[in-house]
This record gives sequence, C-alpha cells and structure tokens, in this order.
Amino acid sequence: MEEKILIGTLLRTQREHLKFSVEDIANKTKININILKSLEESNLTALPNKTYVKGFVRSYAKTLGILEADALDSLEETYHQLLGEPRVAEEKSQTLGSLQSENTDEAENEEMKETFNSIIQGFFNKKILLGLAAIMVLAVIGKGIGTFFSNLNDEKETVTVVSEPNSENPEPMLKPTDANILEMDASKKLANENIEAEEIKREAVEAAEKKKAEVAEAIAIANENKRKEEEATKAKAITAAAEKKKAEIAKAKVKAKPLPAGKFPFKKFYPAPVKMYDVVDSSEDANNPAILPPNIKAAMIKGKQNVYIVATKQDTWISYQTDDQAIKRFVLKQGRRVLIKGERILLFMGNFNAAKVFLNNKLVSAKSKTGVKSMIFPQSLASEYELPLFPSYKGVPYSANVYKENMVENQ
Repeated sequence: MEEKILIGTLLRTQREHLKFSVEDIANKTKININILKSLEESNLTALPNKTYVKGFVRSYAKTLGILEADALDSLEETYHQLLGEPRVAEEKSQTLGSLQSENTDEAENEEMKETFNSIIQGFFNKKILLGLAAIMVLAVIGKGIGTFFSNLNDEKETVTVVSEPNSENPEPMLKPTDANILEMDASKKLANENIEAEEIKREAVEAAEKKKAEVAEAIAIANENKRKEEEATKAKAITAAAEKKKAEIAKAKVKAKPLPAGKFPFKKFYPAPVKMYDVVDSSEDANNPAILPPNIKAAMIKGKQNVYIVATKQDTWISYQTDDQAIKRFVLKQGRRVLIKGERILLFMGNFNAAKVFLNNKLVSAKSKTGVKSMIFPQSLASEYELPLFPSYKGVPYSANVYKENMVENQ
C-alpha cells in the first residue's frame, strides 16, 4: 500500500518546486503567513478549527495547482497520524462543492477579521477607529455581495474524478471540458476575491492616512493658536508694565519740586548706635602674619586710633574721614591693605564681610546682613554722630553736618 505524505510536506514540496516563497503565497491567498508556516510544518495544534484548516488547504492547493481531493486526503492523513483522528473520506459529489464553498467562506471571513484586526491595531486614535468602523461596514456589505455571486458559481460546479494511470490504463483520462470551465470560473472567482480584498485594504489605509493627516493638522493649528495667545499675553504684560512705569515717572515728576540753587535733596538721618562693634582681645587672625604682618603691628602709634583694613576674600569699597581732614573714598582690591591713623576716625564700608578690620592690632568683630557697615573710632564718640556718615549728592560725599546745612526741608 502506498504511504501517504503529510499535508505540510505536500504543500512545501510543491511551493518550492514552483519557486514561490511563503510571502508570495500569503499575498496570493490572503492567508496569515503564520498559518501558512504552521501548515507547511504540519503543526496542527497551532492551527484553528479543522473546518477553517480545510478552507486554508483548499485555497493553498488551488494556488499551487494541487488537486483539491489529494490535498484534503493528505490533510486527513495528517490528522490521523499526528492526532490519532479516524480517517474521513472526502465525498466526491455535489455535497463536496457546497461544503467547500461554506468552509471557504468561513475561512475567508476569518482571514478578513485578521486583516482588519492588524489594520485596527496600527491605529490608536479614537477618531480613526470610528472611520475604520465605517469602512468595515462597507467591507461586510461588499463581502456579502461577493458571497452571493460565489454561491451562484458554486451551484454550477461538479466534481469530476480523474483516473490515475495504471498498467491496464497507462494513459490517464482527460478531464472533460466542463471541468476546465469550472477551474476557470474558480480561478476567476479567486482573482475577483483577491482584488476585492486588496481594494478594501487600500481604502482602509487611505482612510486611516487621511484621518492621521487631519489630526496632525488640527494639532498644528492648536499649537499655533496657543503660541499666538502666549505671545499676546506676553505683549500685554510688557505693555502694562511699561504703562505702569510711565505712570510712576509722571507721578514722581508731579510730586518733585525743583531744588533751590546750592541745596541738596532731603534725606533722613538717624542717631548712630552706641554699640557698633566689638574688639577681640586675642584671635587667630591677629596672630596670623599673613593677615596682620609684623611691620603693621610695629607701625601702631600709642594714644591714637590705628585702624588697619585688609580685603581678604573680595574687593571692598571704603569711605573714611580722619579728624577734620577731607573725606576719602576708593575701592580696596582683594589682597590690598590700608592703615589709617588719627584721633578720631569715621569709617563706612561696603562688602564688609569680605574684609578684616583691626583696631590697635586687635580684630574688630561686627555683624552686617547687607554687607554695609558704619563704624566710629573711638566708639565712645558714637553718640555725637548721625547716620549716614557720608551722604552724597551727584557723586560727591559730604559729612552729615555739611549735608544737613544745605539740605532742603522735607518735601
């Protein structure tokens, strides 16, 4: 008895003989490529219901030019050998034609579902899904029309058994003309179905691309509108700030009165605090020759105020007056030093925390949150002065007494 081959071997051998790839078969039959591979591997457990598998085998066999009866017989043998199912003989009658049509329709419906699922999974936008739903409805209607005409063709089909060659009958029987006509009708039907599926797929892709372009355009318009709104808001804010500043300047001009000749603007003065600083008797800085060198210590004059300033961290600016001499003002660069001697010294410093101040070779300790500091040496004279020590007008510093004598009354 001749041993029958498995369905996978039959299909794969014929495909390779015709030099078709699995992808070529998938494109021609519209069957999922994973199903085709499982068929060629005879992997029945990876395939769907047997009814669908028969439809796939019919379509695959027709594409390769294999007799449908031989393919289905090989499939039954495969189910018998691998899964132990009893062999079921295929009835070569009119009933076979109607079953073929029914199973093929079911398989094709399954393929159509898989095709639409793969398309739908590629799009996540809800608006696009609505568009695809409409396309799916049209596809179902088209599919129904195709099935109707398919059933009409199926009713004309008849199954013809072709005798195999043997010793008594060396030449196989020729198929009747009706069989050729039926094969032509089946090929035409398959071609029409393939064209219909391609058209549905193309329309779905075009609709999806159109929806995607519409969404992208809407997003671009929204972003542009948002940018314009932000620019308008920023422009309004700038205009409002400019108007406010303009109003403040105009208001200040109305309030301000021209100064009489030789008069200074009004300033408020405050009594100098009695406790302005502390003197540290012993400190590391006073014993550090890099900060307080020996020659500076030796230059101290007893009985006078010896104030030594060194800018240790950053630049600092100072204004000071010794006794009744003129006021001096300058920037003390980082690393530079100055020694001031006198009976009475008035000192105003900026960036005070970046410098070290010594009085009679002892460190002066004081606190300043703003970095500016006023000091009077000796501290016992602080009650005789007011702050600011050196008010200025047009860049020229004056003593508090001189400024007050030339200052206009409170405006």
